[in-house]
Amino acid sequence: MVKNLKDGNLYTNREITDLTGINRETVRNIVNDTWTYSYKDIKNYNDKFIGDGSGVIYYMDIEYDTIVDGVGFRNTVYCAKCNLHCNGCHNPQSHNIKNGKPSSVNNLAKLLLENGNDITFSGGECSLQAKAFIKLAQMLKNENRNIWLYSGHTYEELIGDSVTSKLLNLVDVLVDGRFENDLRNTDLLFKGSSNQRIIDLNETRKAGEVVLWRR
Repeated sequence: MVKNLKDGNLYTNREITDLTGINRETVRNIVNDTWTYSYKDIKNYNDKFIGDGSGVIYYMDIEYDTIVDGVGFRNTVYCAKCNLHCNGCHNPQSHNIKNGKPSSVNNLAKLLLENGNDITFSGGECSLQAKAFIKLAQMLKNENRNIWLYSGHTYEELIGDSVTSKLLNLVDVLVDGRFENDLRNTDLLFKGSSNQRIIDLNETRKAGEVVLWRR
């Protein structure tokens, strides 16, 4: 993780210390490949970051030029970690955050901005890393990218939380709700089961009530 944050000199050792809580001497030793560590060290650091680190995102993959995760050609980042475990989930390997790879928000933004495509956040469950996705969304919005977000939680659940509501404020369209295998329909546009909603968040903010997206 420290090596990833240091990649391309995106962060100074001091900034890495602030982001991770690892003392500066240890950070310096890791960067210089002079760190001697124990199993306990690794477990402690892994335990600390199996959660919502504000400067790091764990992700499974990035799919470029996809047309199934929103309107037009999009770059979709599939995050790691999900605690919903929907029956029939198409990406069960993403449930465990340890299957993902850590990236600094800055580096992930650079990868997503490699072309002119708009962006989709998918999962896993992005709300479990909401603080970091807020930072990522802010960077993408600065480049005028349209953002879609997939979440197994409903709009009402997300907007009712002080952190995830900030993420929604930076998103254009939300596809919400758990995947229900009994309601699966391959003819549906941009969603997997009929209970899920595609919500136009820009219009929702104007109206003060949920407005469904229409093509």
